[in-house]
Amino acid sequence: MNTVLIIFIMIIIGALIGGVTNFLAIKMLFRPYEVVYIGNWRLPFTPGLIPKRRAELAEQLGRVVTEYLVTSDALENKVLEKDFQQKIIAMIHSQIDELIDKEYTVLELIQKIHPEFEVEELEQHVEEMVSGKLKNLYEKNKNKPISELLPEDLLVVIEEQLPHFTTYVINQIEQYLTSEEGKHKISESASKFLQSQGFLGNMVSSYLGENGLAEKITPAITMFLSSEETHQSVEKLLKKEWLKFKEKDVESVRELFNQNDLEESLAAFITKELNVKTYLDQPVGQLLESKLDLIKNEWIPKIVQLAFQKLSTQMSALLEQLNLFELVKKEVETFDVSRIERLVLEITKKEMNMITYLGALLGGIIGFIQGLIVLFIA
Repeated sequence: MNTVLIIFIMIIIGALIGGVTNFLAIKMLFRPYEVVYIGNWRLPFTPGLIPKRRAELAEQLGRVVTEYLVTSDALENKVLEKDFQQKIIAMIHSQIDELIDKEYTVLELIQKIHPEFEVEELEQHVEEMVSGKLKNLYEKNKNKPISELLPEDLLVVIEEQLPHFTTYVINQIEQYLTSEEGKHKISESASKFLQSQGFLGNMVSSYLGENGLAEKITPAITMFLSSEETHQSVEKLLKKEWLKFKEKDVESVRELFNQNDLEESLAAFITKELNVKTYLDQPVGQLLESKLDLIKNEWIPKIVQLAFQKLSTQMSALLEQLNLFELVKKEVETFDVSRIERLVLEITKKEMNMITYLGALLGGIIGFIQGLIVLFIA
C-alpha cells in the first residue's frame, strides 16, 4: 500500500511540476509587461519575451509585410484584376443610387463636402473668372483683325446670309412705314419740311393735310423699297460695310463701345444668364437623368480602369512615399502587449491548453519513473 501511495504522490508532484512549468513558460512569453526591480536588482526574465523583443519583432514584421506580403507587384496585380475593378464600380454605382434615392440637390451635396459654401460666392467666382478670361482674350488678340479670330465657316455663313439680312431689313422698314406710327411720323416730318419752304410749302400742306401727305408719300417710299435696285443697293452697302468691319482690329471694335468696364458687364450678363443657382437647386438625379445610364455603364468603368492603370504604374513610388515598413514597425511598437496576448491566446487557446496538459502528462510519467527508481533503490 505504501508503494502505491509513493508512486501516486510522485506522479501527482511530477504532473503539477510539468503543467505549472509549461503554464508559466507560456505566460512568460508576454508577462511581465515591464521590467521588475527588487531594490536596485533587476528580476531575471523581466519583461516577458515578446515585450522585451518588441522592437525586433516590429522590425521583422515590417520587413515581412513590405518584402513578402504587401509588395508593389502584388498590389499592381490586384488593382488590375477585373473582379476587383468590378467591385469598385459596383460600390460607386451604389453610392450614386443612394444620392439619387435621397434626392440630394447639387447644393446639398456640395455643402456636405464644404459646409461653408455659399451660392453667392460661386456666382462671384464665376463672374470674376469669365471677366478674367475675356480680358486675357482681349489683350492677346486686340491687334488682330476680326477676320482672323472668327472661324472660316462662320465668315462664309455670314456672307451667305447678307442677301437674306438685306431682305429682312427692307421688310422691317416697310412694315414700320405702313404702320400707324410710321404714317404719323411721315406726315409729321413732311409737314415740318413743307412749312420750312415758305408760302408754297404752306399752301401744299394746307391743301393735302397731314393724313393726305402720308397717303401720297408712303406708296412712293414702299415702291422704292420694294424695287430690285434698292435691294441690290442695300445689299452692296451691307457687303461693303461687312468687308470694312471684318478687317478692323479687335481694339478698334472694342473702342466703339466706349465703355471701360465692358468685360465686367459682359461677365455679369453671362453669369446672370447662366443662373447657377437654378442648377444647384436641382436634385442630382434630375440633373443627371438623361446621362445616368451613360455615366454608370460607360464613364465610370472607363474612369476606374484608367485610374487603376495609372495607379499600377505608380505603385512603387506610392509605397515608397507611404513608407509601409516604418508604418508597420511604428504600429507594432506602440501596440498594447496585453492586447497582443489576448489575441494570441484567443487564437491558440486550445493548443496552449494542450501544451499545459502535455507538460502535466510528461511530468506525471517522469514522476512515475522516479517513484519506481526510488522503490528499486530502497
